[in-house]
Amino acid sequence: VGLIAENGAYIKLLNGAWYNIVDNTEWKSEVIKIFDDKVERLPGSYYKIYDSMVVFHTENAEDKDRTPSVIGEAMTHINTVFNESNVHAFAQNNVVYVQQTGLSVRALKFILRIYNSFNDEETPVSPSTLSSTSDEAWQTANEDENDDVNNKNNNSSSTTQQTPIDFACITGSSSPIIDPIFEFIKKQLDKGVLASGHTVVYGSTQNTHALEHVNGLNGLMNIVSRLNRM
Repeated sequence: VGLIAENGAYIKLLNGAWYNIVDNTEWKSEVIKIFDDKVERLPGSYYKIYDSMVVFHTENAEDKDRTPSVIGEAMTHINTVFNESNVHAFAQNNVVYVQQTGLSVRALKFILRIYNSFNDEETPVSPSTLSSTSDEAWQTANEDENDDVNNKNNNSSSTTQQTPIDFACITGSSSPIIDPIFEFIKKQLDKGVLASGHTVVYGSTQNTHALEHVNGLNGLMNIVSRLNRM
């Protein structure tokens, strides 16, 4: 089973190998100092330290009226300090997430590049064959900023060539993690790299690149059921 952990920071392929998309985590110590101050000022709040991110929880804060201002101050402080360090803080449901930006899209590029390397129908994608392409795909995903997810060794100049992955379905609530993926899939569809795809955002949202918007889980399940019959 393949896995993606911490919003794309870590990827486990079918061959069992884990890959780290994160550039560095030296910024965490400074973020922890900022959250130490906020926890002291907002009783009931706390933070958790993960390998690639720091998460500040205020759901159980005693002073609900003060919570929004503390969250705002923390985010402003962090985003100001790390403005040029590719690290960003964002809030969702009174929880502040701090992590390197762009990890979710880089993880998706990494996965697509691996599986799109197997364009010979007689060459199955298996744990053993993954090992020979995953290192190159990892390096490419960490080096370039373009959206090309086809095999670099493919000499075809057509962006509409058949690739092993020609359909993608992405669903999720609007956030700085999932929204860039919606935009990325839209670009791949517009360029013809993906033959077909569908993106669905659920819950409250103001601006999204998703093709459809639903308000709840039932609506999402109806769309997934419809796609399954196509």
